[in-house]
Amino acid sequence: MPDLDFTTNTHLHFLEAYINFYMTTPTFDVKTTLQRLLIVFTDKIATPANCLQFFNADWCPLSQEISFSHDIETIWVLQRTLTVTGIKDVQVSQFIENLGTQVATKGFDNNKIICDHSNTLQTSTRKTWWTLAEAIIGFYNLYQLTNSKVYYELATHHFEMVE
Repeated sequence: MPDLDFTTNTHLHFLEAYINFYMTTPTFDVKTTLQRLLIVFTDKIATPANCLQFFNADWCPLSQEISFSHDIETIWVLQRTLTVTGIKDVQVSQFIENLGTQVATKGFDNNKIICDHSNTLQTSTRKTWWTLAEAIIGFYNLYQLTNSKVYYELATHHFEMVE
């Protein structure tokens, strides 16, 4: 993709790395970096319904492609960031809940298996191991946050698909 400078996937991996770094080195500077990464997420990547995926150097979206798998991954990575750091961010917490609702209502095929991605909102039927793994973690995390049986059943369903 021409002019591609940033992706949601890369940003998620930065968050994961800094979360783990913070767990071993809980300094003000590392926590501040995590807070800045959260701000980039809420200000640049997040939309009311999903995460945009591809950006140029000015953080302008390069496509409207949705990745339900990255959306469900986003849920647990953002929640882990808040939990590990003790950061209280209502905007991030609300986004996590909204994103969970969107994925749980729109991100599946006819067999209730998470879709890898949608290109211009046409759902892909491609299934890969990582999408199923992210669904297990993400839906179980949502179950822990909300105590909603729907999320527990979705996590269990995806676990059964992996087995």
